[in-house]
Amino acid sequence: MAGSSKTIPFRMVAEARGGTFTFRKDTTSSPTWPDEVDHTEVDLIGTFHCNTCLGIYFPIDKYRCFATHINAWTRYDEPLNCADPDAGEYIKKQTTEKLQREAKENNWDPLSEGFGKVVYAVCRVFEVDFDGVMVETGGWYAAEAVREFLKTQADVVARNASWSHALRAHAAAIRKQAEEFVVMTDYQGFVVHNNSRKLVATFRANHNDVFYRRSPLDLGRYRPVTILSLDICKWSI
Repeated sequence: MAGSSKTIPFRMVAEARGGTFTFRKDTTSSPTWPDEVDHTEVDLIGTFHCNTCLGIYFPIDKYRCFATHINAWTRYDEPLNCADPDAGEYIKKQTTEKLQREAKENNWDPLSEGFGKVVYAVCRVFEVDFDGVMVETGGWYAAEAVREFLKTQADVVARNASWSHALRAHAAAIRKQAEEFVVMTDYQGFVVHNNSRKLVATFRANHNDVFYRRSPLDLGRYRPVTILSLDICKWSI
């Protein structure tokens, strides 16, 4: 079929990078990747190679979202990246502080329409066998920090709801997402269409591989374009 080989570009959030992203307001034309590399012209965003890392996406307001690839590294030799309770609490604390800083620096307003409307998360390995005991990885603790952060945002909305039925419903919706979002462990990546908030692609891991090796991943028609302007290691813990 004509045009079937055309690739679809998406903003690629590399490991240990991420942040607040703004998307175009005019969605009447098809997404493009112009020569001037205007990232706002691409409506898709995603990440991959989330093995023990956590890939996360949620909307901030009508034209912005938060997306990151959290490298919650505990530096254990074997098994790779499991976390004891002390290391896990450190990961949660650091993730929470980074979320709070990101929200403050970018003026997140949880009262905004769409905030936390959906949450997409991926981490291929949530727990590993350590001497016969299943131990959580850093990605698990990072996900718990995201849950708790979103719950605090729901509380902010609830405190401002007063007699507003719409805000009470909004607070309940954020809390529901925080409590019920499921981390996709059968996959190691995803692509989201920001304007529709829909998950348009997931990238399945090869379970025959050792989980920490970055084997070639079939992205189908999707073409990652790395956002070089992102701070390196901003989301490395």
